[in-house]
Amino acid sequence: MQDKNRGEELKDDETIEEFIELDQDGEELSGKDTVKKLREKIKKLEEEKQDYLDSWQRALADYKNREAQIEKEKKEWGNYAVKRFAEELLIVMDTYDSARSNVSAWESVDQNWRGGIEYIFSSFENKLKEQGFEKFGKVGDEFDPNLHEGLEVIDTDDKSLDNKIAQVIMSGYKYKDNVWRAAKVKAYKLK
Repeated sequence: MQDKNRGEELKDDETIEEFIELDQDGEELSGKDTVKKLREKIKKLEEEKQDYLDSWQRALADYKNREAQIEKEKKEWGNYAVKRFAEELLIVMDTYDSARSNVSAWESVDQNWRGGIEYIFSSFENKLKEQGFEKFGKVGDEFDPNLHEGLEVIDTDDKSLDNKIAQVIMSGYKYKDNVWRAAKVKAYKLK
């Protein structure tokens, strides 16, 4: 014998329990009343199922949104860490640039020692470039107030020098094409 509802084989000594609904007095409900009660139960179960599905979908959406937020925050914190490290390294680079700007003192130092220092600082500069930093501000560049902070204006009669950088006090840096720090310069101005 096979239970049609479950598709399972029944043993001879097993019986199939029938669904019998009783009213409040313990009397068996009529077929019509039983169907009505079952429909109500099905409707209630479908509503519960939909509530659970909606809750699950909201939870899944919240989870995905949180994952995206975490990824965004990781990138922001990574960029912040790089920038903080670079700020400290830029101070070292500024010191090196300052030492090299005193040409007579720099050239009087032993050439092998000077070459080693130049190699070390070019390695620092390359590491900065790898992280997205770019140094700018050279003597002879056109003065640009978006890139340069003018500390002093030097009068000139030479038209070719007008609005050109005369001296770099502190190099500027861009980080991923955005000005990180303006170059501090002295610029020529035609009289």
